[in-house]
Amino acid sequence: MKNINKLQKIIFIIIIALIIAMGIYVLTIFIPNKKANTKIDKEETIKYDYTVYKRDSSLYKETFKDLKKVLDASEIDYNKYAEDVTKLFIIDFYTLNNKLSKDDIGGLQYIKSDFKDNFILNARNTMYKYIENNSDGKRNQELPEVSNVKTEKVGKGTYEIDKISYEAYILDMTFEYKKDLGYDTSAKFTLIKDGEKLYIVEESKMD
Repeated sequence: MKNINKLQKIIFIIIIALIIAMGIYVLTIFIPNKKANTKIDKEETIKYDYTVYKRDSSLYKETFKDLKKVLDASEIDYNKYAEDVTKLFIIDFYTLNNKLSKDDIGGLQYIKSDFKDNFILNARNTMYKYIENNSDGKRNQELPEVSNVKTEKVGKGTYEIDKISYEAYILDMTFEYKKDLGYDTSAKFTLIKDGEKLYIVEESKMD
């Protein structure tokens, strides 16, 4: 009889534990998450699916308007197209104060898809490595914001990917920040023309 009572107690404890566990699970599933909204709202999408977001800097938005004008023209000026895409990439990638975390990497829409995985991995381990998470909106960290971008030189050439040769644009760029925190201020960019669209495929140091 004592053994039966003991068994009943054990079964009762197990049942209570399961009920508590199920209750916790239901609460985590159905109670709304009260964390800050981390959704990044779009402002406008133009030709070739280029998108500007509400959080983007005023410099980015002004440069995006320039790109829209270039793409809306009856005949696209590819030198200007390459220049605007590169400027937008620089502004978005090197501006960190509007990013939510080290995984929120800027400029990806301008990178050719074949190169994105390596680019993201490298960015996480370098430029974006020490960005603190700001999903709650309480981050207190000084981060850079690009204030000016200048095209120093535009050239043309070819670039080979998997034995396929593409028309390429090579640009030397310099850029400044609202406050100098020791980040890069110049780079050389290579873009290729695949179909009618331009993609960044390489970033290196200026000569």
